[in-house]
Amino acid sequence: MNYIILGAGGIGYHIAEPLARIICYPPACVKDSIKDPILWIVDGDVVEDHNLGRQHGAKAVGINKASVLADHVSSVFPELQIQVIKAYLSDQNQAPHRDWLKSGLTVFGCVDNNSSRCFLETLLDDYDDFTWVDGGNDLDSGQAMLWRRAGGSDMCPSLTSCNPEMLHPTSDDAFPDQRDCSKEWPSQPQLALANQAVAQAMLQLWFTQVLNKPVDQPRFNMILVDITEGRATPQTQYRLTD
Repeated sequence: MNYIILGAGGIGYHIAEPLARIICYPPACVKDSIKDPILWIVDGDVVEDHNLGRQHGAKAVGINKASVLADHVSSVFPELQIQVIKAYLSDQNQAPHRDWLKSGLTVFGCVDNNSSRCFLETLLDDYDDFTWVDGGNDLDSGQAMLWRRAGGSDMCPSLTSCNPEMLHPTSDDAFPDQRDCSKEWPSQPQLALANQAVAQAMLQLWFTQVLNKPVDQPRFNMILVDITEGRATPQTQYRLTD
């Protein structure tokens, strides 16, 4: 069973260890749902100095983020099979990702652009069974969103169905490997605390609405987080059936 962390930056970094712990040592209530787990970590970026306030450590600067994160998780969970893809996901760079794209997968989307999100949605739409939990944040707030399909039927709507503005990405939402190299792309200011809050919300969505209730329609498909207000608010954007 494939579990994918797509994007090994701030959010992906904070998802990796608790996710590995769950799939290596699942609680009794979900143990039968997790069989032969393989963790895939996917990112084409390298660690830079400005990342250190939210992820990794100084010795990782200049090294691929997916490799660094995989090494860390492997040191804690040597029994877990981990695969690394040192590449971005984009419409011009599909080949490296075909190995993990299969029915039954669970994707934790931790990318920072809507072009990659929309492209991932087109790829997943070919499969009858999958779970996609996506997350993003700014300085002190963010959200986690869920799209799940089982037996060919959507248990909750796709991300673009709930957020149609994603279908019209701005220049800032370009694929990472297609951005203009002559232009500086500064990182948006973020806090590790916001990354952690969104990562926690994503794992909560997956565990409570998918893993621990594998058949029922999720009661909610989004969690909004605001660390300044100390809130994590579940929402149902709309249901497929009443």
